[in-house]
Amino acid sequence: MKRSVAYSSTPEHSRGVQTVENLSLGAKEAHVYDILANAVLDTLQEIFGDAETLCIVHMIAELNQSSRERVLRDPKAIHFGLLGLFGVGGKIIERMILQKMLIDTEVRIDPEGNFLEEIEKIISSYLWIASIHKSESH
Repeated sequence: MKRSVAYSSTPEHSRGVQTVENLSLGAKEAHVYDILANAVLDTLQEIFGDAETLCIVHMIAELNQSSRERVLRDPKAIHFGLLGLFGVGGKIIERMILQKMLIDTEVRIDPEGNFLEEIEKIISSYLWIASIHKSESH
């Protein structure tokens, strides 16, 4: 039975008070990283289950000498951690993560593309949208 793990670092996102378009630039950037963290956790849980997911995230955090929360928000740490732990299988997991992010963000990315480049596209799109909304409100 899959258990949903919600990960949110922004009060606006966790409470569902504002739409994404109305978030500040910093909150919008944090929101993208929340989507990444949730996509990673959801994908790992679908493949391995809850206990194993916690172990995998812990191992990736150890490899990066980082905390669980920080590593889930670091695309490079996720990329190198998955490849280090699973080899070519890490690429398959990355594609599944990108597929979830494609659905969650509606940003045009290629789930078959380079993981780090596709994550950067999502971040850039969100920050660009946030900067437009900020300039329109002034």
